[in-house]
Amino acid sequence: MREGERFSQSITLTLMSRAPQPALISPARTEASQDLRLFIDTHKARQLPRLGLGAASHGQPLSELELSRLRGLNLSHLRIDLRLSEPDLETKIERAATEAFALGARLEVALSLSDYSPAEFQGLLDALRRVKPHLARWLIFHVAEKVTSAHCLRLAREVLQEYDTDVPIGVGTNFWFTDINRSLLPIEEANLLCYALSPQVHACDDLTLVENLEQQAATVQNAMRISGGKPLAITPVTFKPRFSASATGPEIMPEQDELPPQVDARQPTLFAAAWTLGSIKYMAESGASSVTYFETTGWRGVIERETVAQPDEQADKFLSHPGAVFPLWHVLADVGDFANNEVLSTSSSDALKVIGLTLQQAGRRRMLIANLTADAQVVRLPFAGSRVWMKRLNGGNLMEAMLTPEAFRAKPGDELRLSKEELRLSLLPHELLRLDNLPEIGA
Repeated sequence: MREGERFSQSITLTLMSRAPQPALISPARTEASQDLRLFIDTHKARQLPRLGLGAASHGQPLSELELSRLRGLNLSHLRIDLRLSEPDLETKIERAATEAFALGARLEVALSLSDYSPAEFQGLLDALRRVKPHLARWLIFHVAEKVTSAHCLRLAREVLQEYDTDVPIGVGTNFWFTDINRSLLPIEEANLLCYALSPQVHACDDLTLVENLEQQAATVQNAMRISGGKPLAITPVTFKPRFSASATGPEIMPEQDELPPQVDARQPTLFAAAWTLGSIKYMAESGASSVTYFETTGWRGVIERETVAQPDEQADKFLSHPGAVFPLWHVLADVGDFANNEVLSTSSSDALKVIGLTLQQAGRRRMLIANLTADAQVVRLPFAGSRVWMKRLNGGNLMEAMLTPEAFRAKPGDELRLSKEELRLSLLPHELLRLDNLPEIGA
C-alpha cells in the first residue's frame, strides 16, 4: 500500500434454514415474557471428560485446607508446565507429584524442549526415577515453535519411554485451535492431540464470552477430525490468555498497579461459574476426552489462597476472601460427583441466556442449569409427575457458599413436588441450579 491509498472490502452472507427444529441459539430479540425451554435427548449420551486443574502459578504449596477442598472435586489430573532447561526441574516435579498424590490425581506434564541436550534429558530421567510420579500424559512442545514437530516428538518419546512406555504422549500446541488447524502435526506418531483455550483472544465483554461457549464444541469436533479419532485433551482452559499470541513462552508482564494481564476480575463471580458450566457442557457433549481448567489456588484458580498478600492498590480490583472457594468450585464439585460417567445432550431454546448440563450414573440423574445473563429468566423443563431436590447458588447465599462450602454442600436443598405437566423455574441473574432425583426424561 502507498501512503494515502484507500481500499474497501465487503462480504455477503446468505443464511438458509434446512428444516424447522429447536435451535441452540434463538434470535437475539426474544420477548421478555417468553419462557425458555431446555430439551434433553436421552439417546445422545457421551462419556464425561476427565477433568483436572493446573498447578498454581504463584508457586506456593497447597495448604491442608486447600488440599481438602480440592479433593472434593474428584479431579482426574493436575497439570504442570516444565521446561527441560530449568535448573529446579526435580523440585517442581516432586512438589507437583506430592500434591497430585494428595488429591488422588495423576500428573499431566506439559514439557517444553529447547535445543537438544542429552544432559538435560538425562536430568529429567533421573528426576523421574527418584520421584516416581504417577503420570496421566505427556504434552510435548518446543519453546520456539507454535506446534509440535515430528523431530521434537521423536526426541522426547525416545527418552520418556525409558521411564514408562504406557504413558500417552500428546502433540499439538500450547496455544489455540487455529494453530493446529493450519499446521501439519505428527499425529500418526502420537497418542493424543492437545490445544489450549481462552475466550478472550479478541474481546472480553460478558456477551462475547457467552457467545464463545458453543464455538468450543466446534473446535472440539474439528480437532477430532484432525486427530483421526485419537483422544483430545483441551489444556488449559483459562479466562485470559497466559501469554501473548505472538510469543512462544514468556508470560505477559503486568502494568504497575493493575491486575496481572492473565487475571480476570470475574474469576470469583457467579458469572464465571455459569460460564464454566457452559464450557464443561459443550466440551462433554462434543466428545473431548479430558479438559484442564484454570489453576488450583490464587487469582487464576478455583480457591483463593489462605494467605493472601495482595497490594492495597489491587485489593479493590479482585474481590475475594482468604481461603474462600470461588463459585466455579461448586460447579466442578457438582460435576465431579459424576466423574467417569455420562452426559446427556441438553439443548436450550436460547443458549445465550440459559444452558443445562445433564449427568447420569446407573439410573441416577442430575441436571445443572445456569443463567448466563444479568437478568432474571424463567425456564421450563420436561419433568412431571414426581419430585426433585433443588439447590440454588445465587447472590443470596453466595457468601455462605464461598466461605463455608462444606456446610453449604451438606444441605440437601428444597424438595419440589412436580405437577402432571412440566417443571417451571425462575432464575435470578447468573444463578445456578442443581436438580437431583430426576424422573424419567422426555425430550
